[in-house]
Amino acid sequence: MRKALLPLFVSSFLTFPVHAQTSRNLQLDYTGEIDRIVEAAWNPSLNLGKGWRVSFWGGTDSAAECDMGNSFVNGPAENLIFWDLISDTGLSGGYLNEHFTPTSNTSICENKNWLGFSHAHFKRYADKYGSAGIGVYTHSRPKPVGGGLAFFQPYDQYGDHARSNQYIQGTFVSHQCYKNNCPSSEVFYHFGAGGNNFDKLRVAFISEQGLVKFHLENPSRQQVRQQITVNFHNAKDNTQIAYSMINAINGVYSNLDTSGATHINADPSQNRLVYVAGVIGGTGISTAYNGISLWTSWGESTAKSTWNGQKKFQVEISFNQFLNALKIATSKKTGKTINQVTETDIVKFYGSNYRNPKEWTISSFSFSHEIYNPDFMRSQSFVGGNLTRFTQVSINH
Repeated sequence: MRKALLPLFVSSFLTFPVHAQTSRNLQLDYTGEIDRIVEAAWNPSLNLGKGWRVSFWGGTDSAAECDMGNSFVNGPAENLIFWDLISDTGLSGGYLNEHFTPTSNTSICENKNWLGFSHAHFKRYADKYGSAGIGVYTHSRPKPVGGGLAFFQPYDQYGDHARSNQYIQGTFVSHQCYKNNCPSSEVFYHFGAGGNNFDKLRVAFISEQGLVKFHLENPSRQQVRQQITVNFHNAKDNTQIAYSMINAINGVYSNLDTSGATHINADPSQNRLVYVAGVIGGTGISTAYNGISLWTSWGESTAKSTWNGQKKFQVEISFNQFLNALKIATSKKTGKTINQVTETDIVKFYGSNYRNPKEWTISSFSFSHEIYNPDFMRSQSFVGGNLTRFTQVSINH
């Protein structure tokens, strides 16, 4: 999925602040192409295989009698889509075998042929109807038509197998490429543009997205969001941290100033992997946590409603900002205040090589929706959108 550097593309698509003697290395450019789909499942395994996957996170209608137990369940996610893909996602359909939705056709469910209303599809090539890319629609019940309850829904008050993520439902389309399962030519080094100035060593994540549906029946108790998440992985020390950059958000918790990060969360369901999740400011605006800078925007800011066409988001992270995130994450893991965190604390969780920018690689990126809906038995919420381009560039200003 990597491409040769195209100077015309770099000059016309990427937008950077003007600095003297800036070097750029285009490392990843997704515009609709995919290699293979490793897994499509609801409540998927922690499969680290290389490639694309579609993951539906949530619970099932109890009437379907699916015995999920306390572990991840690899249920089918099949191409039984009957919705209007353009209306739901803004992206026309591709090959039928690259359309996915959760179903109850699995040995752990007594009642078969039930469908979740959430769905995702790949469109490999542009056509007369529009661009190639990824279309995603996530629906928190009841059903949009015909009454009744959808098969797939948010986790209930007991949460997932780790008793976390209560009332959360998500659809994630991601690509993984860990250093230990990818050829060296395909490993993407975040801060590999050279140099030792940690303010100048940066990585930029650029995306073109559409948002066509964005609905909450009870905004005071629900939240919907569309986001890009990237995982930074240090293979030498086998440590990682994730960034969720929120492109659109509405509902409870969404009345955020663009200078504030939403939250720092250590997810028990993923071995307490820390997620730094935050909104995106306008051009030149940095997102911060307790006054500590985490990233800077050079594109569109986080939206609170749908928009026409495609928006371009561009988030730039310096290695110093990245080190800030590691310190904040360590604070979360230790229970200490940020000012109390020591070098020894950070090394305990992120290894002795955490200050070496060349050890950090991109292990995965995802385009996703998340819905928080404690009223899912009564109130609908849904979100539909698309990703038509995702680019990663390492920079040395």
